[in-house]
Amino acid sequence: LSFFGMCHGDSCLDTILGEKIKDTKISICGNYISDIPLLKEKEEHGTCNNVEMEVQKLVACELERRSKENEETARIAEDSKQKEIRASVATALREHKDEITKMVQLETERVESDNYEDIFISSEAASTYSSKDVPPIQNYSVNLRIDALNELSSLLNLTLKSKGLSLSALLLKAALLTIKDIPKSNSKWMGDYIRISKKVDVNIPVHGKDGSISIPVLKNASSKGLKEMVQTMQSFRKDGATNSLDEDDRNSGTFAFYDFGIFGSANTTYTPVLPKDQASLLIIGAPEQCKILSSDKKSTGSKINCTMVTVTLVCDGRILDVSSASKWLSIYKSCVENPTS
Repeated sequence: LSFFGMCHGDSCLDTILGEKIKDTKISICGNYISDIPLLKEKEEHGTCNNVEMEVQKLVACELERRSKENEETARIAEDSKQKEIRASVATALREHKDEITKMVQLETERVESDNYEDIFISSEAASTYSSKDVPPIQNYSVNLRIDALNELSSLLNLTLKSKGLSLSALLLKAALLTIKDIPKSNSKWMGDYIRISKKVDVNIPVHGKDGSISIPVLKNASSKGLKEMVQTMQSFRKDGATNSLDEDDRNSGTFAFYDFGIFGSANTTYTPVLPKDQASLLIIGAPEQCKILSSDKKSTGSKINCTMVTVTLVCDGRILDVSSASKWLSIYKSCVENPTS
């Protein structure tokens, strides 16, 4: 009779322990009671009660062992369950994080797509330009009369009771208006396509007192009014003079503007450089007093005094060709010489 093989309930245990054990072979953990020396000896002397007590002890030990085994098995099962739960939670969090990252990326791309337009170029053109170490840089110049712009500057300062509205700010504003007509002048070369920015971020070089050159960026300049633009430019010059520009102010822009007139002839030895892969840079020369023929028909052959500047549009030939550059300067000339039209 196998005790633990039969005992799947309390009734079995009660039955066996209530019977006389003499000449009965009960196995516990594979050992028959009659084979256990102590029990065998007692059984031979007819001490059945003692045998029953020993059996009870063995049963109790076995039950305790089985209980511990069951507890350990349950603990292992619970640990395994908890590990599975933690793994499931970690997987869910990872998937949720990936989903959020993807959503953020899509939103960023959507916002960025509202800020630029990409124009893809032919593979032949891309291959031709990529084989060259230095992009083709072209300079186009034109002389402008700035008397009307000077008068407008004085009028605005008088009206606004301010002296901060400089000629330079008006020349930059005219450039921003021109960019609206020639959007490609506010773009970058991206290798196999041209990215035209809808916001105009203008790099404006400023001189430090130690002779250093800093090139901060006037962000989203086309959305700023004249007053805000002037204040930002003045701040750049002040911080640039003491080399205290923020890193955020030194980012690359989409258009570059340099006015020699602000710094005087002492700085005309500096040669502005078109930022890498940027479409264009506008250089304003120092104003000069000149005599030109009068446009008044009644004053045939007579000359008048005027203030002139030479402006140069430096272009990346991969983006702006001679036709586009000429058109740009023509529009700019009209904006400067006829600012109220």
